[in-house]
Amino acid sequence: MKKAFIVLTAALTTLTFTNINAQPYTTAKAVREDIKSDRITLRKLRGTEVSNFSKQNFETRFPKATNVTWIREDYFDVASYTMNNKSMKAYYDEDSHLVGTISPSTFDKLPISARNYIGKHYKGYSPEKVIFYDDNEANSTDMIMYNTQFEDMDSYFVELSNGTHEIVLHVFKDGNVMFFKSLS
Repeated sequence: MKKAFIVLTAALTTLTFTNINAQPYTTAKAVREDIKSDRITLRKLRGTEVSNFSKQNFETRFPKATNVTWIREDYFDVASYTMNNKSMKAYYDEDSHLVGTISPSTFDKLPISARNYIGKHYKGYSPEKVIFYDDNEANSTDMIMYNTQFEDMDSYFVELSNGTHEIVLHVFKDGNVMFFKSLS
């Protein structure tokens, strides 16, 4: 009896120490919340001058860029430039790291499933402008488009108009379409 008690006590002690170090069961929602909490919160930049570090990082990454001009926005240092005959913009965060670039695109560059969805659900609307956002996956800082922050990834922004209303759709590279913002 005494031997059984000692074995049982040892087993319970082992289980207790094992459970202390065990990881809790994680749900998909918890994983998304962890990822979201790891994202960098946007902070307004101080001052009005573009960071020299942003300029240096830009020159290193885009050595063939021409017609480069800089502005400091609330949250980003922004380089406007020409590359391969395209007008582009590069956005740098408060640590002078590239967040992403935007460039003009066309409706026919959207995934076909997105074009079909837009044609079906937004009858009477015509595409006015398409912008491609190329995310720097190495930087977790969120981006702002149309004065609205979003969890960034490579995607398109499509401005549509029906003559009286203008809206923006967020189109993902997998073809999913999401209403983003009303402009009028």
